[in-house]
Amino acid sequence: MKKYFLIVSLLCLSLNSAAQDLEKCGLDNNPFLTENEAVFLNKYFEEYGIDFKGKKVAFVTGSSGTLIRDKEMFFRDVKMWNEHNDKISAQARTLTNEEKKKSGEYDIIITFWVKQFTERRMRKILRELDEIEHKVDKIRKGFLP
Repeated sequence: MKKYFLIVSLLCLSLNSAAQDLEKCGLDNNPFLTENEAVFLNKYFEEYGIDFKGKKVAFVTGSSGTLIRDKEMFFRDVKMWNEHNDKISAQARTLTNEEKKKSGEYDIIITFWVKQFTERRMRKILRELDEIEHKVDKIRKGFLP
């Protein structure tokens, strides 16, 4: 009986800890993950074996992966489904060095609520991410209003 109580207690502590980590996630739209976001995503995508610490992440959604979204939207969905003890449909993919260069130096793409994500769509997303990075860079340098 003591073993059963100990196992249940540890499970509850683990779930509570993950929920607390999640509350600290998605509070900004910086593509670089915070420490809390990296810890949470390491657990969430544990089966992928990806280390999210210090990574620049893009979030893509839409049935065929046509929409680039911010991490606030991603974590909002995760939090909503987590309230029902469920996970959203999501996958994580580490980019190759070549893909990183084409994307504006993103490390990982997380797709969520995507039914089909083709290589052609991936190339298009990489170009769009690079365009976004160039616009952001110009804004930072004061070239755009």
